[in-house]
Amino acid sequence: MKKAAHHVVKESVDYAKAEHDIHVAGFVNAVLRRFLRDTKKGIVPLPGEIDLTGTDSLVKLSTFNAFPVWMVNRWNNRFGPTQTEKLLRILNRPPEFALRVNDKKITKEEALRKLEQLDLTVTPGTFLDSSLHVNRLAPLIRDNLLINKMITIQDEASQLAVHALQLKSGSLVLDACSGLGTKASHIMDIAEGIRLVAMDTSIKRLHFSDHRVHVIQGDVFHTPFREGIFDSILLDAPCSSLGIIRKHPEIKWRRNENDIARFGHQQYTMLKSVWDTLKVGGHLVYSVCSFEPEETVNVIEKFKDDRKFTLENPLPFLFNKEYFISLPYETGMDGFFIARLKKL
Repeated sequence: MKKAAHHVVKESVDYAKAEHDIHVAGFVNAVLRRFLRDTKKGIVPLPGEIDLTGTDSLVKLSTFNAFPVWMVNRWNNRFGPTQTEKLLRILNRPPEFALRVNDKKITKEEALRKLEQLDLTVTPGTFLDSSLHVNRLAPLIRDNLLINKMITIQDEASQLAVHALQLKSGSLVLDACSGLGTKASHIMDIAEGIRLVAMDTSIKRLHFSDHRVHVIQGDVFHTPFREGIFDSILLDAPCSSLGIIRKHPEIKWRRNENDIARFGHQQYTMLKSVWDTLKVGGHLVYSVCSFEPEETVNVIEKFKDDRKFTLENPLPFLFNKEYFISLPYETGMDGFFIARLKKL
């Protein structure tokens, strides 16, 4: 947060008083002010000063970084203590906000100049020329750049999922879990001569969809389409969202370890449901904002037992891999997974 510490304390105390009572507010006030005093005195350890050795090192790492022990233990078993600490630290940083530049409406150079005029700190994207990162969004909310859709607020990993479709003119495409239509608009901005159907369970979310898109209220678990109709499908599936903790820190406290397997089962069911609507020779891009095996690689490996497909490199202009997995401490982006399946 950009506010001074004393402002944060006051607002926290006022909130505690309004939601609970003066006794809770007094307790909150005492804890926060003690923390500030101890920080100034050097009593509160800074990163790198905490002793993580010993049998309770995971508990220490969990407590110091404010992450649940089960999550820290899970990542420590996968990545080891050094990489886990890097992951926790980057997930605790204030998020960068990614923008997508619509080069049909504005050049990247012009967009960069206008953003800097708004007193924003702008840095280039990690992989895509269309992506720019800014330190805050408030100055953009009522600016013509956003209103006229010259730029869109969209994480770079999300942009990569759309590029993984590798669409051809004349294709009929399904955005199976469209939500507010961010990826649908991206598809229409970069693809020529395609027809796009955006589906979501919420009609309210579909109201935000691009006017160039055909919208339908439908359930991905029971798709209303006939078999073999689509040339390409984007399944950006609901998930544990552990890859976007920087933007939504409450996620780490709302999830438990059983949720990951539960989401993995749902994603596998969704994949089976939409697969039959894909033409033979067509492509399905599966993506989630998670890097947990149960929601990513394991879903695809399990699906191999049910359906015939080949895995294709989703981003040949960047990598030579069967999957794209973004680990935040490696890429600096959200945690994300992308796979591209060709139906046989």
